[in-house]
Amino acid sequence: MAMRKAYVREMKHVWKAMRKNPKLRWAYARMAMGRDERRALNFYSAKLGIPAENVRSAYARMRNTMGRKQAVQQTVAMLKEIDEIAEALNLHSTPWLRENLKHRKPEDVLQDLQQQAQQQGLAA
Repeated sequence: MAMRKAYVREMKHVWKAMRKNPKLRWAYARMAMGRDERRALNFYSAKLGIPAENVRSAYARMRNTMGRKQAVQQTVAMLKEIDEIAEALNLHSTPWLRENLKHRKPEDVLQDLQQQAQQQGLAA
């Protein structure tokens, strides 16, 4: 019990610091996110070659409007959809997709891919 009290006392300072320091905010959100949810985001980040920071910021934008679980589900669904459309359009591992995912929001890339799919007559 003493160990638990010491841990909580120590972590209070960490949590307080993370709330105040914007650079540590992701660490704070990460503590609130489950391991499986983090794995899912990391898997699609690695598979698509999206920088982890872009995935985190997409998650954070969704987190502002909905709950944690729903935000993770929406972010993973968006990344899955990007993956599926890119596969259907044969754009996987092309420089165009890599550069766009690196420098733009995943939401914007998804919109572009959906438009390309519509133009090519693929069901998106």
